[in-house]
Amino acid sequence: MPTSGLEVVSREAGADGYWSRILLPAICAAALLLGPAPSARAQPRSLQAAPPAAVEAAGVTRLVVGDKLRVNVFERLADSEDRWANQQRPSRPDTSFYLHQGLSGEFVVRSDGRISVPLLGTFAAAGRDLGELGADITAAFERLIGRRGSASVDLAARQPIYVLGAVRTPGPYPYEAGLTPLHAIALAGGLRVQEIDRGAAVEAVRELGRSEISTRRLQITLAKAAVLRAEQLGEPPAVPAELAQLVGHAPAEALLAEAVAAREPLIRARQERDRAITAAIESAGKSLKATRDRLAPVRANVAQRRARLEGIQALYQNGNAHRVTLAQAQSELAEASDREAGIQTTMAEAERQLTTLELERTRMLGEIVAATEADLATLTREIDDLSGNLASGLRVGSLFRTVLDVPDGEMPLRFEVVRKSQGGAEVLLATPTMTLEPGDLVRLLDAPGPPPRTAAVPERAGPPARLTGLLGTAPLTPR
Repeated sequence: MPTSGLEVVSREAGADGYWSRILLPAICAAALLLGPAPSARAQPRSLQAAPPAAVEAAGVTRLVVGDKLRVNVFERLADSEDRWANQQRPSRPDTSFYLHQGLSGEFVVRSDGRISVPLLGTFAAAGRDLGELGADITAAFERLIGRRGSASVDLAARQPIYVLGAVRTPGPYPYEAGLTPLHAIALAGGLRVQEIDRGAAVEAVRELGRSEISTRRLQITLAKAAVLRAEQLGEPPAVPAELAQLVGHAPAEALLAEAVAAREPLIRARQERDRAITAAIESAGKSLKATRDRLAPVRANVAQRRARLEGIQALYQNGNAHRVTLAQAQSELAEASDREAGIQTTMAEAERQLTTLELERTRMLGEIVAATEADLATLTREIDDLSGNLASGLRVGSLFRTVLDVPDGEMPLRFEVVRKSQGGAEVLLATPTMTLEPGDLVRLLDAPGPPPRTAAVPERAGPPARLTGLLGTAPLTPR
């Protein structure tokens, strides 16, 4: 390397290199004695590194901590200082470029986000693009040396990303723009497969299949139980919270609608039976009322006939009435009494029929209540059994979840990213599609399966507030 530290792209010969050999070293020595320029010595506030999404935006490369840069500093000389070039190439452009090897080299962006260039000082690099950094270095060169310059900055290397966790081949991998944690796992060979016994794997598949069946049966049973509880309370059925947690609100509404549709034939049959009994009760009540209305005048007629007979008997005893008149009065009283007895018999039959119908309706409602409670108790026990089977199946299946073909969404992945920054390392809980930066360490956290989806046991309803809620009809007005 020449003592001047200057490599000439178009090297001069003889005494014509006076400026390069004599004056430039003197200027550099004076600059070293004076120290860096005030702007170079000043330590501005550290720039924050660009956020992940801004590292590669619109084709502009944003620098981050750890990037290795290749900086080349050139001095621009007019042809008047390059006589040899003029002699050799008269058509040469008006400007020549000379590389300063002492000022050029490879530099790494430090943890404070800056780089140090010999003689020229320190420059903020993190969060900036290559052109901005090159312009700053050029300005510092021209300000310090007093000559026209040009600096080029290129990326020599970027830090790799590091992948840890349950992957096949953890370790460092070259960084590429747009990498995400999912890409990192793919680079590392995917999720690590555990060696398990084939028989155990088959049993796990069976257990997962049983879990799916139990899940479906549990969903249907929860919907049926919700419909029965609504019937007991005389309210419209509502989606239970346990069912919504299992499948979501919209699918839960569909399951509830299916359960309601399945109960409709039974409800309609009960309603028709209740309407028939109610109509019979109303008819018997009307008949009883009409019979009672007929009984009052008949009783009055009997009383009149009895009074007339008593009067005729008194006259007959005194010899003032004929025997035929007495017999006629007795016959009329007997006829009226027979009519009264007939009406009383009819009224008693109507009362008995009405009582029988009312007892039948009460018994029917009691049977419906008992059947509903029994069905609900059966469904409650079934929910308990299915919840236990489902929890057991999920626990067994989760042991083999990484080696079985589990549908998407059944094995959530969680990532942790350790990122270098100007303030030190920071730990981020990342999403699968988060954009990575050079030097990021991606750690795949333990990915447990979903928690056992056990449904809470519905509370057993007490005495129903409205028996007619089971029939969907209004209660009868007591007579």
